[in-house]
Amino acid sequence: MHKLSEFKEKTFFISGASGMLGQALCKELLKINCKIITKPHKLLCTNKKITIKEKIDYIVHAAAPTDSRFFVENPVETIDAIYLSTKNTLELAKEHNVKGYLFLSSLEVYGIPTKMNVFETDGGYIDQTNVRSSYSESKRLAECLCASYAKEFGVKAKIARLAQCFGEKIAKNDNRVFAEFAKAAKNGKPIILKTKGKTVRNYCSIQDAINAMFVILAKGKNGEAYNVANKNSTCSIFELAKMFSKNVAFDIAENVEKLGYAPVVKIALNSEKLEHLGWQAKISLDEMIRKCLI
Repeated sequence: MHKLSEFKEKTFFISGASGMLGQALCKELLKINCKIITKPHKLLCTNKKITIKEKIDYIVHAAAPTDSRFFVENPVETIDAIYLSTKNTLELAKEHNVKGYLFLSSLEVYGIPTKMNVFETDGGYIDQTNVRSSYSESKRLAECLCASYAKEFGVKAKIARLAQCFGEKIAKNDNRVFAEFAKAAKNGKPIILKTKGKTVRNYCSIQDAINAMFVILAKGKNGEAYNVANKNSTCSIFELAKMFSKNVAFDIAENVEKLGYAPVVKIALNSEKLEHLGWQAKISLDEMIRKCLI
């Protein structure tokens, strides 16, 4: 855990403050008497300038669509939401000359990687003509925007490339894989997989992710990205389902693309670059699952 003394009583602008990670971050900031300013995400996704009269010290841009089906059904809106909100918050960072700006990115920027163990400098294949790529390509563009603002305007913009994060009480409207698994297990219902569950990835607890955010803000290099994942949490979707419940069945969907499912990918984010800054993932996958089931 990074010492939070340098952030104490500072003013943070948080986009996506009502989301899973946004809420967890705000709770930590309130413990150290920080002031939090936020705006509804839809107001950030326009061509209108954001005006905040109060001085802002830090910005964490955590807002983005998270529903895979939304990416497929609303690809243009997905692109607009990610691009415009990132540009607007970067403009706000430039105007206020903030001490730090953090963009929450995703492992999806790697697309289908060429190897399992992925470093920040590794690329991957993304089919830009597939409408589901509206999310991953927009995240890539947003990262490039952060690096560009850092280079051209000196904005202290940094990027956290997050593995899928969980480990808290599940919101009723959350339909991500882990959330569906947790809801089924808590209700004593079978987990029904719509694919064969062959995708492999690693995960990160919410608390470890929040700690990573503070480390990157404090010690990360401007314009650079940092993988955030627990190296000991790598498993397939099927294996994850079995960890949530012994009652797992299959009902393979005929057209998984229309349902928003990503192609089969095998990826494990390597977080050594972040670990060199002093961060360590401390919460195991078993503990993350346990917390979801409380």
